[in-house]
Formats: sequence, C-alpha cells, structure tokens
Amino acid sequence: MWITYIPMLLTAAISLTGLVLLIRGFYGQVVYHDPLCRKCRYNLTGRVSERCPECGSIVAEVGQVTSHRRRRWYSVLIGLVMLLPVVSGLWIGQRATRYLDGYHLKPTAWVFRDVNSDNPALTNRARWELESRLRHGDLSAAQVQQLTDLVFVMMTDKSWGQRQRRLGFGGMDIDAVLDSLIGGGHLSPAAFKRLFDATIKVDVRARPKAVRKYGIPVELGIKWTWLPYSVKTRPIVVLAAEDGTTPALPVFPIALANRLPDLGSCTDFSGLEDIHPVSGLDTQAHRSGTFVSFNGDHGQARELLAVKAETNGPTELRFVVCMDLFHQKGGAAPTPLYRLTRNVTLQSEVLDAPPPGMIELIRDPALGRRMKEAVKVSAQEVTSQNEGRGLSIGIEMTQLPANVAIEVLLKNDHVTDSGGTFIVRRAGDSLSLGVTRHDAGFLSGTTTVILKPAPELALRTVDIDRIWGEEMRFEVAPTGRKPVATTGKGE
Repeated sequence: MWITYIPMLLTAAISLTGLVLLIRGFYGQVVYHDPLCRKCRYNLTGRVSERCPECGSIVAEVGQVTSHRRRRWYSVLIGLVMLLPVVSGLWIGQRATRYLDGYHLKPTAWVFRDVNSDNPALTNRARWELESRLRHGDLSAAQVQQLTDLVFVMMTDKSWGQRQRRLGFGGMDIDAVLDSLIGGGHLSPAAFKRLFDATIKVDVRARPKAVRKYGIPVELGIKWTWLPYSVKTRPIVVLAAEDGTTPALPVFPIALANRLPDLGSCTDFSGLEDIHPVSGLDTQAHRSGTFVSFNGDHGQARELLAVKAETNGPTELRFVVCMDLFHQKGGAAPTPLYRLTRNVTLQSEVLDAPPPGMIELIRDPALGRRMKEAVKVSAQEVTSQNEGRGLSIGIEMTQLPANVAIEVLLKNDHVTDSGGTFIVRRAGDSLSLGVTRHDAGFLSGTTTVILKPAPELALRTVDIDRIWGEEMRFEVAPTGRKPVATTGKGE
C-alpha cells in the first residue's frame, strides 16, 4: 500500500530540504556597497586621483569592488543537521556491503547444488550456509533429510574425503551439524540406527589362554568417529548363563544416574584381587565404570573385567553389550535417543596354572639402560593433620620401551611395605603414580623403592605376553636427594 512509502518520502523530503539549505547558505546573498579597492579594500568614494590613497595602486589596473556575497551560516548548519542521518546511513551501508554477499538470500536448493561444486570457496560457503539455516530452523523436513544424507555421505564415503583434501575444502563442522540434528529432534529411529551403526564400533576381546584363579580377562572397547560431545552413554555388559540363555535387558532407557556395580580400571589392577563379585555377570547386568562422552573426533574408551572360570579347558563366553545413548548439554536433563546392542561370542582356554614362559620376562641389558632413563623416583616429607608426618614417593614413567607389570615395594631398616600393583599396557605409554606412607619408620635414613616384575598382573590382561623382567631399585630419602637407580635380582 502507498502508506508504506511515507517514511521513504519523508526521508527524501528532509534530505532534499537540507541539501537546498546547505547550498543556499554556503552560496550566500549578494550585498551592494560603496566601491572598494580590490587590492586593499579601501573605500574609494570621492577619490580625485587615479591611484588608491591607501595602497597607491592604479585603480584602473587592479579594479574596484562594488558588491560581495554574504554566507548564511545558520542555513548551512541547519542543512548539515538535516543531511547528517542520511550521509551516516549511506556510509554505514557502504561499509556493510563489504561483508554482505547476499548468499543468505539464495534458495536452499541452489545452496545444496553448490555443495558439490569444484570451487572450494563456493562449496565452503554453501556448507556454512546450510549449518546456519539448520540452527535457525529455516530448513523444511525434506531439506533436513537431504542434509542428514549429505552428512552421512561425508562421514562414510572415503572418496568424498579424498576429493575434499584434493580441492582444499575447509569442510563442514560435522559434529556441530549432528548436534543440531540430534538436539532439534530431526532424526528418526531409523536415522539414529544408521548414525550409530556407522559411527560406534564395539570391540570385546578375551585372553586366548587364561589361568583359572585369575579369571578370564575380557576387555570391552568402544571406538567412535564423528559424534558430538553431547552424546553420552555408559555401557552395560550381560553374560549369558551356562545353558546359553541371556538375562533380559533392563527396560529402555536406563537412566545415567543408576548405579550398578562398577568394573575395575584397566590401569590399576589392585582392585581385582577378589574376582568373585564379577562372577555375578551370569545373573545380572554390570554397568561399565567408563562414562563415555563422545567428542566429535576419533577416539576410544576401554574397560577391563574378569569372568570367573568354573572349569579348565575350552570355554565359550557369550555377551550382550548394551549401550543406551543420551543427548545432554550443560546441566539439562539427558534425553534418551537410541539403544545400541551387540552380541559377542568369545573363546578362551582355561588353564589350572600358567605354564613356563606364558609371560616372557625381558632381560636385555641395552633395554635396561633405557628403562632406567625412563623411570624417575622422588621422595618428599609430608604432614597430615590427622595422620601426622609421612613419606610421599612419586614415580614417573615416561616413554617406556617395554610393557611393565610391577609391584611397588617400600623397604628400609625399620619397615617393609607394599605400595600396590600397577601395569603399563603398551610400550611407549606413560604412568605417573604416588605412594604415601604415614609411618615414622620411613622418615629415618633412606628407603629403597623396589619395582618388582609381577607376571600375574599380565595374566589379567587380554594381550600382554611380554613384560620387563628385571627389578628396578631406587634409594630415596625424605630430604629430596636425587634417587640413584640400580637393578638386580632382589632379596
């Protein structure tokens, strides 16, 4: 309607009026007066000579002035005030056009077409625009499905990644798009199945040969790719009974706050001395101690458990791994998404006792020198309000050249004590641990820290068959003197 043009017409009228006032005020008004010398502006009225009485110039040569223009500064000021908003708007608009390309006005169908362009700049701009429209809810249901299919192709099609690297594409922020798709409720159950089947891999392994008194070591591994950090889960492991029947899984969804028995850590095996609680796997589900929060990139989480072995000989283990996946951001309540289950069958041979050489002990002198360099031990006197004075021993293992399964022993002339058992699963890993003893006996003289090989710890893993086999000794004192490393058979 014509009424919508009123603001524009008023702006034009004010601008035109301001421009007229500015021009007229600056141009001024002609004012006539007595003749003046053009050079010195002396009033020549009544002169009798051809020369100016003031400067002596010949009037016929320099000329005389009989009028001038008087500028109207008030009109100039009013005109500037009326034009200032318009000029400012034009300047701001000119600056803004440097950052606005109008791409946001492009139809979504054309934006999807640009994603497949061989022009990296155009392709990246199209991907960013699709992300923005998804966040702001500007995509239809069909377009959301089209974007979902595009993201799945980018995650799973290797040729797409090769093309992206070849052309130098910046790439779409896949985990951010997935977070918007999941958080916005745009994915159907079929899409969730397709997503999690493609991005989450469950790997369960058992030790091929296990010793009955230590149980059958079983490792649960979860690998993922391209999942946002807001997707969370905590796995449930169910072991089939001897007759092959599998206990019923809990009703979906299992709340993240539920507390089922946690499994032992994969780096500290001191809690696995008693494996009987874990034998309850044949009657109930056990929640993994690992709370998995996916971070949008490639990663993995691992958890170790031991299954009680009833008899010797070949044993078949059948598991159901259940993962209820949730979406949770910040302090909001978790939203259940999907239940992922995997059926796993494992084989292991149970032995009554470990045969000789089941765990190889490495005793290479050259490797021993590297081991000494990789292990650092320090001691410091500490004071506790409740327990009094004590000795705190720190052990740092960095870039170990071999697998290590050790028991830490503390010994001096007055006291002998165990500092626990530890294992470093792979060569090249690092381990930092501390042992504190509030015993006055450790504060007198020096204390020998003995790192004693413990092959029985390796038997509780699924894949370690070789460990460092020499004792390492460190003499430490609470004064913090630098420890000295020695090796030997022990006492």
